[in-house]
Amino acid sequence: MSELKKKSEENLRAAQLLNLNEHRLFASSVHCAYYSCFQLIKSILLKHVFQSEDEYNLEENKSNKNSHEFAINRLSIDFAKKRPLELRKYSNEINQLKELRVISDYKLEEIQIDKSQKAVDLAIRVRNVLLREYKV
Repeated sequence: MSELKKKSEENLRAAQLLNLNEHRLFASSVHCAYYSCFQLIKSILLKHVFQSEDEYNLEENKSNKNSHEFAINRLSIDFAKKRPLELRKYSNEINQLKELRVISDYKLEEIQIDKSQKAVDLAIRVRNVLLREYKV
């Protein structure tokens, strides 16, 4: 198992724990839910799309996109080859999760349990699709 996949699983567990009422760390839960997906996406790209981390980094630098946009978009290209009919749902869910993470990390908006739970649910759905399709 790759180190990124281990971190991805740890972040999902953290998101679920932080979301519990006894902890009430909802913004941190959203952050962890998103990163659980981002780390899994990068792990998949390194295992199934690119030959090495150096090749990944070179392509990311050439893309003129930030690391998150690059990874999400690049996996969408590969995902479209495998499951074109499911691409829209996957893209919609990962983008919703990304937007929740932006609100959680950078906006002045308070994160309550409803958004935190939505982020955890989205992360679980995205991860399940990726784990099923890429067998990682």
